[in-house]
Amino acid sequence: MIFSISGIVVIFSNIATQAGLSQPQIISWMFTAFLLGGILSVGFSLYYKIPLVFTNSLPGMMLTGALYSTFNINEIVGGLVMAGVIVFLVGVSGLMDTVKTVLPIPIVMGMVAGVFLSYGVKMARAVQAAPFVCGTVLLAYLVVSRLIPKIPGQLAALAAAAIMVVLFSPIPIPVDEMVFGISHPIFVAPVFTWNAFVSVSIPIALLALADSIKGYGVLQTNGYHPPINSVTAVGGLVSVFAGFSLSNVIGFAGVGTAIVATEAAGPKERRYVASVIKNLFSIVLALLVGFVYPLLHGLPTNVSDVLAGLAMLSLFISSLSTAFGGGKFKLGAFTALVIGIADISIGSIGAPIIALAAGTFVSMVVETEDFRQLLSRDTQES
Repeated sequence: MIFSISGIVVIFSNIATQAGLSQPQIISWMFTAFLLGGILSVGFSLYYKIPLVFTNSLPGMMLTGALYSTFNINEIVGGLVMAGVIVFLVGVSGLMDTVKTVLPIPIVMGMVAGVFLSYGVKMARAVQAAPFVCGTVLLAYLVVSRLIPKIPGQLAALAAAAIMVVLFSPIPIPVDEMVFGISHPIFVAPVFTWNAFVSVSIPIALLALADSIKGYGVLQTNGYHPPINSVTAVGGLVSVFAGFSLSNVIGFAGVGTAIVATEAAGPKERRYVASVIKNLFSIVLALLVGFVYPLLHGLPTNVSDVLAGLAMLSLFISSLSTAFGGGKFKLGAFTALVIGIADISIGSIGAPIIALAAGTFVSMVVETEDFRQLLSRDTQES
């Protein structure tokens, strides 16, 4: 629950604000993601007695925000709806194992690390621009992470940010101009185009599937075996409807699953209770987003950039570790990484899909043995 407040909500606010969305649009996105993700999580966790956590794919969420600079909101919504359809078809057809073989996770994570490295750069520049205020926020994160590891460093950073802004940094938006209210979704008419399908739907669907595969891996490591194709199909179907309210694909959450599925959550047969409690909170949070977002939106840009960078720190580290730590598909992952950093696009095809295609092609040509081993392993597991 603390991770949701100090991490995901901050990221949501930062990404959507930089994308130029209005407050009702941002609240609709957050409300839909938290509400539908929470309902799915509670339902599946109670039914299967397995700690399942559903939410927006964090990499997919970040990519969605970036794509608003290329596509208008109606095209984005069309792309999100089509992404949900792709995920639904993959799940209902039982193709998740094929996805794992054709699109190796190290290449996907190389692309993620490259495309979103800019958030880490923004954090460094924010500290340079406001060393006292932003440096104190960063120091609070480091000190609490070192001395009190059971308290999330992001929470300490958020508290420090609030104190430093009140004492030393002007708030861009006066409190009396902040608009608070009960959260609710809005409907945006979709526009379906080929360009949006290629540059929005495909990469967002692939990132959501990659996140699901990681979450599934966490569950397997802890002795759980959920029906991955069934839950992927349901998540995709729900995501089709969520897309009309600006939410990107809702699926397995890798980080959230890792928190509730390990030994820290208690005996194996009762860990699903942790998921139920956390996601009941997500449903409540969905209703309160209309009060939480205006407060976060009032933070100075430099402070917001530091909080967003810290919230995504685990994503950067895990992406690089997954991309290069396993010793497989290293050249393909590196290709995806540098294309993502360079933000190369061809026509309307953005860097994420080019990075995935180029990285996969390089590995198929040069790292053929890695593909053979992956295919052989997946065949044995089947």
